[in-house]
Amino acid sequence: MGAIPYTYRRRSGIYALRRKIRFLSDKPHPITLSLWTKELSEARFRAAAACAALDRVVAMIRHDIILNGGARSASVLAEIARKATDVQLGLAIQEHLHGPNPDAEEAARVFGDYYVLAARHNGTAVLDDATRESLRAQGRSERHMHKLELLVRHNAGTNALSDVQLSLQCEQLGLSFNKRYADDDRRTMLTAWADAQFRAAIFNTPLVQSQSSPIEFLLNAPRDEIERARSMPPKSDLQEAGESQPSVQSVRDTDHGAPAPQKPTPLLSEVIDEVVDGIVSQGHWKDGPGSTAEDALRLVKQFCWIVGDFPVDDYGQRHLAAFDRAMQAMPKTVRVQKIWHEPYEVAKKKFPPLTAANTRKAVTFNKDLAYLSTFAARMVTEGLWVEGQINPLKFSRKVTVRQKTKAKSPWQPAHIEEMLASPIYVGNGGAKRRLKAGRYIHQDGAYWVFLIAIYTAATQGEICGLLAKDVVYREGVLPHLIIEENHLRTLKREARERVLPIHPRLISLGFLDYVDCLKAEGAIELFPEFWINDVKRGGDQYRATVWDKVIDRFRRRGLAIPVGNTGKEADFHSLRSMVLSLLDRDSINQNIVKDIAGHSREGVTAQTYQDLEASGGLDEVLGERLSALLRLPDFAAGVARQTPRLLPIKLRSR
Repeated sequence: MGAIPYTYRRRSGIYALRRKIRFLSDKPHPITLSLWTKELSEARFRAAAACAALDRVVAMIRHDIILNGGARSASVLAEIARKATDVQLGLAIQEHLHGPNPDAEEAARVFGDYYVLAARHNGTAVLDDATRESLRAQGRSERHMHKLELLVRHNAGTNALSDVQLSLQCEQLGLSFNKRYADDDRRTMLTAWADAQFRAAIFNTPLVQSQSSPIEFLLNAPRDEIERARSMPPKSDLQEAGESQPSVQSVRDTDHGAPAPQKPTPLLSEVIDEVVDGIVSQGHWKDGPGSTAEDALRLVKQFCWIVGDFPVDDYGQRHLAAFDRAMQAMPKTVRVQKIWHEPYEVAKKKFPPLTAANTRKAVTFNKDLAYLSTFAARMVTEGLWVEGQINPLKFSRKVTVRQKTKAKSPWQPAHIEEMLASPIYVGNGGAKRRLKAGRYIHQDGAYWVFLIAIYTAATQGEICGLLAKDVVYREGVLPHLIIEENHLRTLKREARERVLPIHPRLISLGFLDYVDCLKAEGAIELFPEFWINDVKRGGDQYRATVWDKVIDRFRRRGLAIPVGNTGKEADFHSLRSMVLSLLDRDSINQNIVKDIAGHSREGVTAQTYQDLEASGGLDEVLGERLSALLRLPDFAAGVARQTPRLLPIKLRSR
């Protein structure tokens, strides 16, 4: 152990110790510890002391692993707590190094309480009535409690320190992760994180700043001193309690008798849901899974997360400017719902590098700004903002002619033939081996979604969101699909509600037999396997479990994927582009093509076109649309019909 050299390096002027330590295995565990000094001689002394301490700790851990396999020893848990506090404190004080910051102090106190709650319940924070009363009795303000409620609600059902995260933290601290110790390690680490947040919250208090080395004092100060400093409420709580100096207006009111009680200005987070509901009620946004309202709600909460949650009166154009800069710097691959339980300033340090490939496009910026503009207009309508308080559209981007053209190239018929020659359709290894050659062919979403797309031009969301009852095949009417809004998904516009004839090739491959089997087992959804996951559902689940793997197979086989003029590769939606481009012929009535695609007709003549469904009957509508679809190449003519084979639902489309 002692033979392994150490190095220290300068990081922002402060030296740090970097070591590689080994336990029972030969795998080295690199760790980095801040030495909290800029002086070389002092850094040498502290590094030597730290190395000696590390040797002792590693020896204890080895002893613990060999002789005490059932639980960690108290000395090891104490060392975990000390190291976790050190690392978390280093992160937490970053927002406090440039002077008093009431917002950061308040956030640190809230996160401290959150980690305490999570530690009590093995990682999942629970805020019950008894805990609320206890925290209020300890002096927590209503503002503090509200923010804590929001934080707990945002992370409901998720672990603040999952096993995967815990293993990474253990590795950083030089410990080997073992599930036998996971519960003890998690509670110890979360408690240490809470302690670090509480310590960071008092960084700018006179008690800490009067010390010769504030950071070292903060790390090593006894808990009774930390508690004494914590007992002083933050400036935001003093203002909430009415202890700030009275304003000129309040003095004037006192001169004329008791002032009328004023309702406190709500925080933006408190009104977001109600305002979005109001927009939905006006008909500007559609509600439901995957809807415009859901997308816009996420964006407004993201705005609140990035610029801060303030009383609604405090927002102005400068907050939009800050949001605009933050969105420019955020890679489009970042999924904010997974990280907004952390403060933005902490989360952004974990973003992947910004590259040309993951930079947001101008059209995406403009869509987000349009959402914010609609939200701002409703805020004005409800009297929460004044006209012109913020104007999101002033930040809109110029979209060039090149950007307005098709960003993605459609698939070509040769690509479709290759997809239909995959093991999904010619024989595979069964569940979880659908792209490996074998003797099984199972009919489920992995089999049918692609086929329906190339014979109807329907979108991924429309197909994956079909119900079993949406497949109509009764006597006297052509078999067809009903595309309409349901409890699974919404549609982009009214024109997307339509009926689509079922192509004879789909029938010959056994599609209606598949539907009969589903109805026999009592299924509601046409592809129920895409709706059993709480995280990814519908089209998102299909893309993750099927489509992305099909495209990966393309790449492994060295097949070229079409690329548009902006560098975007073809995707599932490009199937729709291919079908519609194949139907773009002079010999095919383009109004019928628009009806198939769910596009609104243009022009007075087209808009007043005879409604065949009303005058000639549904069958004539379906007949016209089928005659157009029959002009498509019969892509799946070489696919053999199979007797429906339904796997258990959790193994379908896998």
